Amino acid sequence: MSVIAWGLLISAMGVLIYAMGSVNPAATHYKKGMEYLAQNNFHDAEQHFLKAVEADNLYTAAHMKLADLYETMGVTDKCLAYLKAAVASYHNQFDKYAMQTNYRIAEILYSQGKYQDAWLIFLLLFRMNYVSAPLYYFLGEMYMMHKRYGEAVNYFDESLNLDPNQPRVKFYRSLSLISMKEYREAVKSLTELSADREYDSQALFLMGKLSFDMEKLPEASMHFGHLLELKNPPFLKDVLLFKGYEILMKDNPTQEDLVKASQIFSRGTHLKDLPPEVRKEFLFHLGGVYILNRQFNDAKMVLRDLCRLDAYYKGADQLLKMVSKEMLIKEEHGLIIEKYQKVMRDGHYKHEILRPLRLDVYQPKNLPLYSVEQMEDNAQKMFVKILETQESISYDPSAPATPMDLSNSSYDTFLKTAGKIAEKLGVMVNKNLATSKYEVFFVGIDRSEMRSLLYFFKPTSVVGAMGVADVLDKGDELECKKVTYINCGSFTEDAVDLGRKHQMVLIDKRDLKKLL
Repeated sequence: MSVIAWGLLISAMGVLIYAMGSVNPAATHYKKGMEYLAQNNFHDAEQHFLKAVEADNLYTAAHMKLADLYETMGVTDKCLAYLKAAVASYHNQFDKYAMQTNYRIAEILYSQGKYQDAWLIFLLLFRMNYVSAPLYYFLGEMYMMHKRYGEAVNYFDESLNLDPNQPRVKFYRSLSLISMKEYREAVKSLTELSADREYDSQALFLMGKLSFDMEKLPEASMHFGHLLELKNPPFLKDVLLFKGYEILMKDNPTQEDLVKASQIFSRGTHLKDLPPEVRKEFLFHLGGVYILNRQFNDAKMVLRDLCRLDAYYKGADQLLKMVSKEMLIKEEHGLIIEKYQKVMRDGHYKHEILRPLRLDVYQPKNLPLYSVEQMEDNAQKMFVKILETQESISYDPSAPATPMDLSNSSYDTFLKTAGKIAEKLGVMVNKNLATSKYEVFFVGIDRSEMRSLLYFFKPTSVVGAMGVADVLDKGDELECKKVTYINCGSFTEDAVDLGRKHQMVLIDKRDLKKLL
C-alpha cells in the first residue's frame, strides 16, 4: 500500500473515532428518557429530558416530551413553557409540526380562560394558512360572540367542509344565520340537527319559533308538536300553552281535539317550579276543556284545586259553583259551556313564543368580549414579523395574492387593489365613496358607458340577502344601472337569488382569486 493510501486510511479512521466519541449528549439523554418513559418511570424520564434540553436548547423532541409529561401531571404552566420552547426551536415557523404545536398552545390557553391570548394565536395560524376544522370552529365562535355573524358563518362553513360531523358547529352556524335574519338558510341548517340527540330539542324549538315569526303557523305547530314528543324539551311550559291555545282558538274543536287539549294542559299542571300565574292558567283551561267535553266531575276536581290558589282567577269560583251542582240537567250543560267559552280565547298568558327570540340563551356563557379589530391587527403584525425571519418565504403585503391576503391587508392596500380590480373589470372609477374600513366602493363608467357601482367587502364573510339589498339600495341612490358586489368571502343562497333577480353581478372568493 502506498504512503498516500496509508495516510488516507489513517485520516478516515481518525474521523470515525472522533465521531464515535462525540455523540450529541442531548440525543443520549433523550433516548434514556424514552426508555424510562416506556417503563412508566416518569420521574427519571423527566430528569433525562431536562438534561437533554440543557445540553441542546433546540432539541425539539425533548421539549415536546416534557410538555406531554407536565400536561399529564396537570402542571399546565410548565407544559406551556416547553411547548413555546418547542415552537422557538423550529427553524421554519411554517413547519406543519410547529403550527400544530402553536395550535396546542392556543387550545390550552383557551381551556384556562385566557381567551384573548388563544384567539390571537388562532388568528395568526389562520394567516399562516394552517388548515384545521377545530381552528375554524374557534374562529367562528369568536366572531359570533363579537356579533360579526357573516364572518362567523364563513369560518363555520370552512370547518364543516373539513369535518361535516360537527353538531355544535352546525348549531352555532344556525344561530349566526338567525342573527343575520337569514331565516330560510337557518331553518335548513337546523333541520339537519333535528335528529341529533344533543341538539334535537333546541333545533326543533328554534325551527318552530322561526316559522311562527315568519307567520308559517302550520309549520310552527308541526315543529312544536315534534318537540313535545321529546323528554324535557326547552321552554316546555310555553310550547304546551302554544299547543293548548291553538286548539282553544279553533271554531269547532272536535272531541279528539279536546282530548288532546286536556292531555296538554294536564301535562302543564304537573310541571315543577311553575310561576303561580302559569299554574293557574293551566288549571283553568284544563277545567275548561273538561267542561267543553262535558266531563263535569273532572272539571269540578280541577277547578277546586284552582280555587285553592285563587278563587277569583277568570271567574273560576263561578264555574266551580255551576259544575258542583248536583243532578245537572241538560239545559245547564249549555250554560256552563257558554260561560267558559266567553273567556277561553281571551287573556292568554304571554308565553315565550310570542316574545322576541333570545339567542343569548343558546350561546356560550363564559366568553368575554374584546376588540376583535385590535386582535386582528396584532395577529397581522405577528404574521409579518414571522415572515421577515423566514428567508424561504416570499410575501409582499402590498400585493395580495389571495382573497384571504386581501381581507387581511391594510385598508390602503385594500383600496389600491380594489382600484386595480376595477381596471381589470373595465370600469373607470374616481374616488372611494366608502366611510367604513370594511368596504370600498366606486361609481364609474364601464366599457359600454353604463354608470356602474363597484362594491368591495373586506372581511372573509358570508353575506346574506340583507347585505345584498343594502348594496342594491346604494346603487339606486347613486343612479347606477349596473351593480357589482365583490366579496372576500361568499354569499348565501338567498343573497344569490336576490342578486340574480336584480341582475346584480356577485363575485365571491373563488371568482375574486382569478382577479388578483
